[in-house]
Amino acid sequence: MLLLFDIIVFVNGNSVEGKVTKVTDEVIVVQVKGGELVIPRERVKKIIEKPYKIEEEPPPKEETKEQKQPPSPFKKKKPQKEEKKPEGSKERKEKPLTQDELRYLRRLVDLIGNRRVALRRRARLALSQFGPRATPVLISALSDGNFWRRMNAASLLGEFGRPEAAKPLLPLLADPVLAVRVAAHSALTRITKTYVTYNPNYPNPTAISLWHKAVQNFLKALKEKEKREREKPSDTAEHKKQRQEKPPWERPPPQQQEEPEPKQEKKDVVIEP
Repeated sequence: MLLLFDIIVFVNGNSVEGKVTKVTDEVIVVQVKGGELVIPRERVKKIIEKPYKIEEEPPPKEETKEQKQPPSPFKKKKPQKEEKKPEGSKERKEKPLTQDELRYLRRLVDLIGNRRVALRRRARLALSQFGPRATPVLISALSDGNFWRRMNAASLLGEFGRPEAAKPLLPLLADPVLAVRVAAHSALTRITKTYVTYNPNYPNPTAISLWHKAVQNFLKALKEKEKREREKPSDTAEHKKQRQEKPPWERPPPQQQEEPEPKQEKKDVVIEP
């Protein structure tokens, strides 16, 4: 399944989307919905190749007759053991972006600033599905000259909720475009989970300085939380020994000592005459 088709841009500014199957010096053959389109080479200004390809999953195998039979009621189902995560365990570290993924993300970021609404929407949806790993590329797009890219990048960063995007979003509070200011304010609110009395229609320096303080406090509290987690007491040998000891109901009962019987005093025997 192709996420985005090839784009053929004509000399007059129009464009066609499809799959390029043949390119020669004379013509370009494009496969579109309903058939093939043959375009003279002189009418084509440039060809934008598809940036990414998603392989379709194979269809599920057909179940055999044995598998279709209902399970026997006499067989006991084994209870599934739930995987217990150790307390204080952190989420897995995200893998760094590969070169192919980086090129794909840069292409999508370029498309979220396109003048065509359909391309912007499709690129934004693809970035949203890619996930928070696209954060570094979106942060670099916040200083782009295209206001569509700035607005969509700010909105996606708010959707991902990554703390490292809070500081780069602050300059957009004074952006000359209203839509960008609204997106930055909404993203900061979602990331920091705080609300500042800021009006995007009239961005005054006082409200912007309040946002700067709110972000500073948010990042400071985040660092303190990470520091407390790192400084938690480690599992000492005494704690391990206590866990290895048997519980009270498995320990043998204590042996009771038998109390000695009291000695009886001997009395003088009197024999009567």
